[in-house]
Amino acid sequence: MLDGSSLVATVPATIAAQIRETRRHLATRPLPFVIKGVPTELLWPSSTDDDDACRFLHGKIVELARSSSPKPKRA
Repeated sequence: MLDGSSLVATVPATIAAQIRETRRHLATRPLPFVIKGVPTELLWPSSTDDDDACRFLHGKIVELARSSSPKPKRA
């Protein structure tokens, strides 16, 4: 969604690497600060809930985020 825009995204390195496999023209840079365990949110307009393409994209984003996030450690 950033491709072709002037937007910036902060994503885990594993996700950035996957994106760069097909979008080699996008650049990655390390953050100039440390982020420790920040919560992740996906904001989605409810007006797109009935759109098959949007539901597909939403599902893929959630799937990718779940597969790349570290599993919580149990005590």
